[in-house]
Amino acid sequence: MEQKMLFEVHNEIHQRTPNANLYFSPGRINLIGEHLDYNGGTVFPGAIDLGTYAVISAREDRQIRVYSHNFPDGGIVTIDLDDIGESGNYDWASYVAGAFKVTQERAHLTHGLDITIYGTLPNRSGLSSSASIELLMLYIISDVYGVTLDRMEMAALGQTIENDYLGLPSGIMDQFAIAFGESHSAIALDCRTMDYEICRYQDGTHEFVVINTNKPRELISSEYKHRKAECEQALTELNVFTSRNEKYLCGYDHQVLEASKEAFSSRALYRRAYHVIDENLRTLQAIEAFNRNDLKMFGNLMFDSHESLRTMYEVTGTELDRIADSAKTLDYVLGARMTGAGFGGSAIALIEKNHFDQFRTVIEREYEAAIGYKPSLYQVALSTGPTIISKGDA
Repeated sequence: MEQKMLFEVHNEIHQRTPNANLYFSPGRINLIGEHLDYNGGTVFPGAIDLGTYAVISAREDRQIRVYSHNFPDGGIVTIDLDDIGESGNYDWASYVAGAFKVTQERAHLTHGLDITIYGTLPNRSGLSSSASIELLMLYIISDVYGVTLDRMEMAALGQTIENDYLGLPSGIMDQFAIAFGESHSAIALDCRTMDYEICRYQDGTHEFVVINTNKPRELISSEYKHRKAECEQALTELNVFTSRNEKYLCGYDHQVLEASKEAFSSRALYRRAYHVIDENLRTLQAIEAFNRNDLKMFGNLMFDSHESLRTMYEVTGTELDRIADSAKTLDYVLGARMTGAGFGGSAIALIEKNHFDQFRTVIEREYEAAIGYKPSLYQVALSTGPTIISKGDA
């Protein structure tokens, strides 16, 4: 849908003329460093130019009425600013309700809004469509109501929405990557200290491609919680064995891990800890390669990351493995790996420019032959964080 069409949809649905501001919040890919945010490691995400758009109009009452052009059958969802209920009351709009709830605890929101949104992120693709909506709403609230929120506060509030309002045990990586997104840049984020570095993408001869498996992800929430719990248990057992009190698994190194190998109550816990420690070291190496524009090494580390997620963390699955394995056979592909939590969702690949059509043909053919249906492929660029694309009179 063209962006200008969103204004027409808003007028038709809400029977109000929206103001001239077109808001945008990106999705994100994690280039490398998977399942490290809740383990105190370093991640390397970037905002992308797929994301969520919104237009708004002011109301005189205290109702938030939000409509998604992606879910037209859901109609308008109404959120009462004086009585924001539990997240289960609002279906997909729970992310919207959560943004108004956590912000209202900090400032008085004087009036309601009609909101129409449209997303270009594939649903349940592992590209953080939920965080995109959260940060979009927080940005709109800041702009409309004059609530001062810096980028760190926006990221933290986004995580609060997920953890406290929605009850999801997510880390801060997704919200941070979106809030701090900059064009042609990725973000090296130490999730233990929250220190970060903006790393400029210096290469003009390669591009990133997102490959959505189109696999339903019914088990993603329970499996994510299970992996997180396994890491917590592995940390507890390491702390007991070493008489240390580390807060995160990334506080340990391979030498200590191998010395403690037989102390784990299960081999699975050892494998989870191994991936976390190894992936953290690999991510630091990848960031160094990225900064010196050594994309060949960066791509090799992407492949290594996927293999660890396949064999040690066990979160990939047949669909993601098929994509990574097919990509590895192509000489114009530097690297490929799953991105996000796994269990379906998406993979990313770093390929030579001018090979996208060829890449899509091969991946679609081999994936459909193995899985039974085609994946969806998208060329993406590293992008800016939440912004107003076109500014008009409020």
